[in-house]
Formats: sequence, structure tokens, C-alpha cells
Amino acid sequence: SWRRRRSICNYGLLGVAWLSFLAVEAVEASQGSVQSSATGIPAPQSLTIQLPGHFYEQLSGEEVRIDYRPNVGQPRANFTIGVNEAITGYKIEDVLPGAEYTFSVFDASASSVPVWTSSQESEPEVPFNLSVQQSDSDKAATILYDPPANGGHTGF
Repeated sequence: SWRRRRSICNYGLLGVAWLSFLAVEAVEASQGSVQSSATGIPAPQSLTIQLPGHFYEQLSGEEVRIDYRPNVGQPRANFTIGVNEAITGYKIEDVLPGAEYTFSVFDASASSVPVWTSSQESEPEVPFNLSVQQSDSDKAATILYDPPANGGHTGF
């Protein structure tokens, strides 16, 4: 599989900076899982974009440029990759939790008009301040938590 890494500085909410790494990996099938913890520190996440079956027919060159950006935070840099019809998607590592990403794919040798565009939302952050209260009947429990800061989710 194809992989490239480079470091990029992103800015989180309230202007707090953190260093993250961009990793792009070609994939031949949808894969991946998100691991989370209740520590309040988001686990690294990834998104896999699946290319449509007719995608390669629209290309005239040997490279494509993939631009992507979240709806919050700093946009990520784009990357250029070689065309390989065996590749059905690309896995983008270290995405921001709870953000909607817009992906645009361009024929690198042609115009600035994208040949394909898609949006996908990353998993939300984990809930904070998780606690469990047992009821008097011992047959029920109440789970209390504060919703994650990103993603707009209040129930799980």
C-alpha cells in the first residue's frame, strides 16, 4: 500500500495548538475502526473515502490531487497520488473528531474542476465525566455524562 507522512500544525477549539501527522494510505476495501477512551483525550481517528466505480474513466492523466478540509479548525494540505485502478479508496489518518470533511478529487494534469466530491463526518469525541449510579432496586443503573465538545452529539 502507498503511504506518505508529514507533520502539520492544527489549531483546536479555543486556540489550543496540537501537533498531528497526516498519513494517507491507499486501501482496496473499506476498513478501519475508531478506538476511544473515557479519559477525555480523543483517540486518533481516520476516514476512508470510497471512490465511485466510474472514477478512473474521467481521468486523462496519471495523477490525481485530493483536497480535503474539515468544517472546523485549520484545513489540511492536499496531496497528489498516482492513478492505480486497483485502489478503490483512500484512508485519511488523524482527522479531527466530530468534524464534517469535504473531499474533492482533481485530475492533476487537467482543469481545476473536481472530477468527484464527497462529504463525510468523522466520529464524535468521547463523552466526558462518565459516571454510573446504581438504583435502589439493583436492577437498573443511570449513566451520566457530559456530551463531547465536537460533533453535536448529545445521546449515544
